[in-house]
Amino acid sequence: MSNIYYLPSHEYIRVEGAEGYVGISEYAASQLGVVTYVDTPEEGDTFAAGEDFGAVESRKAASDLFMPVDAEVLEVNDELVDNPRLLNNAPLEAWILKVRIEDPSQLDGLMDQKAYDEFVAAQQHCTPMNSHRYLPHTGEDIARMLRCCGVTAVDDLYADVPPQLRLAKGYDLPQGMSEPELRGYFAALGRLNREMACFAGAGFYRHYTPSAVTSILSRSEFATAYTPYQPEISQGTLQYIFEYQSMMCALTGMEVSNASIYDGATATAEAVNMAVASARRRKRVLLSATVAPAVAQVLATYASGAGIVIEVIPEDRGTTSIPEMEKMLGAGDVAAVVLSQPNYYGIVEDYSVVADK
Repeated sequence: MSNIYYLPSHEYIRVEGAEGYVGISEYAASQLGVVTYVDTPEEGDTFAAGEDFGAVESRKAASDLFMPVDAEVLEVNDELVDNPRLLNNAPLEAWILKVRIEDPSQLDGLMDQKAYDEFVAAQQHCTPMNSHRYLPHTGEDIARMLRCCGVTAVDDLYADVPPQLRLAKGYDLPQGMSEPELRGYFAALGRLNREMACFAGAGFYRHYTPSAVTSILSRSEFATAYTPYQPEISQGTLQYIFEYQSMMCALTGMEVSNASIYDGATATAEAVNMAVASARRRKRVLLSATVAPAVAQVLATYASGAGIVIEVIPEDRGTTSIPEMEKMLGAGDVAAVVLSQPNYYGIVEDYSVVADK
């Protein structure tokens, strides 16, 4: 066993003088399962180290085979043609090729038995990449990528990272949970929180979706499998937007409400455009300093191409300065005033004075 050397892709070469026997390791055979076919080269063929020389297939997988060193094929194990399962029974004895080693110094770049056992143990300790549905790389895929990078193991990619900064042990993670267990776990964590109203500001606030929304959206007249330009979905969209806008006008007493804009910043700019258009010759728009900067930037972009003049109302300790706003309104020529509720700082401002005017 002391003369056996391994590749990270789990091929071995058992060295006997200037010759060697190439096969797959016990670990590779166990991962493949029942081997059903072995594709081999012809006697006399030559291969460079790391070159693909054949393939092995099983009931659940197929894997390329790679030559550990520069070598010439002296003999092919014909027994594997009739009985490929020999690789499962005794992989270290059921060699695939007998080769002449062209450059013995290349053996120094392979793993000896101890190093390979540690390599396999590390792979078994970690979750195999090909067992994760979103990371489908096989051991052979990884080995091929490593060869392209000029290294033999993943750890070699981190050779420039000081050892004291590397994690030398496995992650201290608990066992995985089923979905009900996971939901229960986070529900228990959530119960440790204090339920408080959110005044974080910057656009973050509690959003509540009434239960009626889910019921309405499940009705076929409001949502179908068709693309949005089809009349069925378009008609449903027009209907629920109309219903919502009518309700908002009834609740707030406003003359106009619009729910057909995707985001608040664009809706603000479109509302300002509409206000300026309806005010005819008035081009000044007052914008509170407590409005979110992102909204202010979108509004400034829209205004720059429409000849609209944006003037900022100063803030006073995190709220809109009402005296300053009244002074600016007194100058006349104002088409619209833009305020936010709650404002950017998460403060609910008192606009009753403004509403009364």
